Amino acid sequence: MKKIFASTSLIVLATSIFTLGLGLGDGIKSVQARKDEDRGRDRFECTAAELSGNYGVLSTGKFVQAPEPLAGPFAAVGRLTVNANNTFSLTLRQNFNGTIFPPAQFAGNSRVNSDCTGTLTLADQGQGTIIFDFVAVDEGREIQFMRSQDSPGTKSVITGVATKQGS
Repeated sequence: MKKIFASTSLIVLATSIFTLGLGLGDGIKSVQARKDEDRGRDRFECTAAELSGNYGVLSTGKFVQAPEPLAGPFAAVGRLTVNANNTFSLTLRQNFNGTIFPPAQFAGNSRVNSDCTGTLTLADQGQGTIIFDFVAVDEGREIQFMRSQDSPGTKSVITGVATKQGS
């Protein structure tokens, strides 16, 4: 009786290990499939054409040094249009230190790198050049940016997000 019980236990144990092994194997394949899928996403290469379209923009920060009434907290909301020919236009409603200004129009050039980083360069209505560094995420559906060069006489800490409209 003990031999039959031992044999049966051994068969149940072997079957359990085999079944569990198949389950783990499927789990490993699922993890591998997810890794392959993630690698595919990492291979998305940005171009100006890929990023072209309209984006809603929200930007906040602070002008540490600026002429009055610009010094202090900053917020803006608007629309960014990125073109496939490495140009862009931007309309912003801006709040400088509690003073709200009428919508302002800007235009400039963009540089888009294949790793989804780049720059937006614009002329500050005759007062100098302003540069924003950016990274596009979620296959170009969102652009996160930071002001990296101010116009002469200003210093700021400005960041923001542009979200593609209609996606």
